[in-house]
Amino acid sequence: MRKFKVSSNTDKNSFDRDTEQLTRKAVFFGILTVAIIVGAIFAGVPVFVKISNFWAKKKTPPLPPSEQIIPLPPRLVSIPEATNSARLPISGFSARGTKVVVFLNRQAVATASSNENGELDLPPLTLKKGKNVIYAITMQENKQSVPSEEYAVVYDHQPPKLEIKKPSTETSVSYKPELEIEGQTEPNVKLTVNGHLVLVNNKGNFTTKLELAGGDNKITIVAEDAAGNTASKTIFVTYHL
Repeated sequence: MRKFKVSSNTDKNSFDRDTEQLTRKAVFFGILTVAIIVGAIFAGVPVFVKISNFWAKKKTPPLPPSEQIIPLPPRLVSIPEATNSARLPISGFSARGTKVVVFLNRQAVATASSNENGELDLPPLTLKKGKNVIYAITMQENKQSVPSEEYAVVYDHQPPKLEIKKPSTETSVSYKPELEIEGQTEPNVKLTVNGHLVLVNNKGNFTTKLELAGGDNKITIVAEDAAGNTASKTIFVTYHL
């Protein structure tokens, strides 16, 4: 059987040609890269920035109205739960340079623009008797935010009810060193007897005991509601040892 011998010189020559072609390509792309870098240095970065912005604008379509960013709602501060004044000063914050509209009982009553610190200089609000609802929205470039947190403020200028049932008279005499005081006011008021806090139940009833000093004793009972209205009673008890 005849045997054929494959020459190794042919394979070596082919390998050398492929290597030479790859080397030429590498050198070409290397020179091209250096040319681009040099061009950037001499032409200036702004040229490339403008080109990038141009392509970005072409490739990025504008957002539809439903996906545009809406402004954040403002934040109102220093709003009490109740007040005894019909004029209520308020303040707040919003994004810098935005317009804020304040609503009182679902009606727009005041507007203000925030300063560079985001602070709002708002006029006082005029409250109606009873419950008032306050909130605000932010307006920016024909877009408005969702409403802010709602605040309920009760305007009440009437003093709370206060009745002393025991002792039954404003002046009395006691032969005991301890005096029992009973009465009735309104629920949720702050009640003090000679400056000491006394518990009031959910019906407005209260009872407490007070140590008497020998001779004349002046006892002051004060009831204060959430709006700051007060009612007071003063009784005099003479303690005979």
